[in-house]
Amino acid sequence: MKPAHGAIIISVLLSINLSVKAQSLNGIERAIVTNDVPLIEKELNGDVEITIANNSGEYSESQGAIVLKNFLSTHHPKKIVAAFQGTSPQGSSYLIGNLITSIGEFRMYIYAKKVNGTLVMKEIRFDNM
Repeated sequence: MKPAHGAIIISVLLSINLSVKAQSLNGIERAIVTNDVPLIEKELNGDVEITIANNSGEYSESQGAIVLKNFLSTHHPKKIVAAFQGTSPQGSSYLIGNLITSIGEFRMYIYAKKVNGTLVMKEIRFDNM
């Protein structure tokens, strides 16, 4: 194989890999906006750190789903405006943006980590703006 062909193949594989990661965070975004807590719960694996305003805690998958359900059902998300999104060389992904709700706007941070080859949400924050 010629060196140029190898570089092209590697570039294509990397772009496919990054696309899959971005799709996973996009799924989390959609689940938040549509208040689809069962889908959000599927994105959790083990403990998750959740911060809402100044209240922070580490929760199990089921406890985290309840905390998120309570927040989303009282704030009725309308849309997310992503400001920054990216991935690390180790496979972690992040999204920083604004969550616009019926009550107000929150700065939102999502951190997802690769666990056993699957991207799972490990931290989510909703800070008052």
